[in-house]
Formats: sequence, structure tokens, C-alpha cells
Amino acid sequence: MNTHGIVAAKLRPEADEEPAGTTRSKAELTGNAAVILALVLLVVAGTVSLYAHSVRPSDRRAKAKCDLRQVLIACQLYAAENANQFPASLEVLYPKYLEDREALGLPPLGQKGTPRYALIPPAAGATSGPQAVVCETEADIRGGRAVGWSDGSVTWVRGWLPPQPVAGVAGQEAAP
Repeated sequence: MNTHGIVAAKLRPEADEEPAGTTRSKAELTGNAAVILALVLLVVAGTVSLYAHSVRPSDRRAKAKCDLRQVLIACQLYAAENANQFPASLEVLYPKYLEDREALGLPPLGQKGTPRYALIPPAAGATSGPQAVVCETEADIRGGRAVGWSDGSVTWVRGWLPPQPVAGVAGQEAAP
């Protein structure tokens, strides 16, 4: 019998065995993989969340301006048929001048809610330059709101409030 063969056999680990001190069960390996996967998902979710929040305000402004432009055109069509007088409320524009209640900023039929836009009555004595006709009732997180003007333009204005109190517009003093 060869003693070298016996010694060599004892020093050589079997294929299924791991060297001493490094034995890990399949459950430990699966748990470690799950932790790594969870960390990767958290990083990806955080990145997507940051991107989504950075895009959202500009998308909201673009949609508000587009909807407000439709409301302004509907107001101008109404005025053309009514002795150049703008409507007293946005409700009269639906459905003859604008069939999309959401674009008008009105709650769905049969439901109560705060309108998204407010009509602004013409300022007394103001005859020159464009006047604000309609605006968003709520300012965004940065204090800006979309405003539609009598010349047909729509702008995003930060810190703007109507010249006189208008029902439903947030951020103004109540009318006396």
C-alpha cells in the first residue's frame, strides 16, 4: 500500500465539499442574492423617481397651457357670437364651444368639484393692452399659474394674481 496515495487522498477535498471555513448553504446564497437584488432595485427606483419629479412640473405646465388655450379659443368664439362679451361662466361653453369638460377644467357631469380655471372679469377702465381673461385657480408648487390673455396668448406667470378678487382663485384676499 502506498502511503503517499493515502496522504494525497486526505489532502484533496471531494468535489462536493468546500474548503474549511467557507461552507455556505444554498439558503444563504439565495438570501445574499435577494439582498443585492433589493439594493439594485432601490437604486433604480430612486433614480426613476428623481427623473419623474424633475419632468412632472414642465409636463403639467405644458398641459395647462394647452388646455387653457382651448378654453381661451372657446371664450373668443362665444364672444364673437355674443356682442364681444366673454361668458359669465365656463359652464356655458360646454358642449357648444368645447366638448371636453376636462379641458374646460370642470368636474365631470353630476359630480361636485372645484373648477380648474376661473374667468376674470374685465378690469374697469382698462382699455389698452391685453387683459387677463382666464387663469388657473391653483398655483403650482413654485407659485406659478397659466394665464390666458385677451389677445389670445397663454403664458405661465409666477406669483401672478388677478387684479381684483375672483371666486375660486387661491391665494387672494376674500372680497369685502
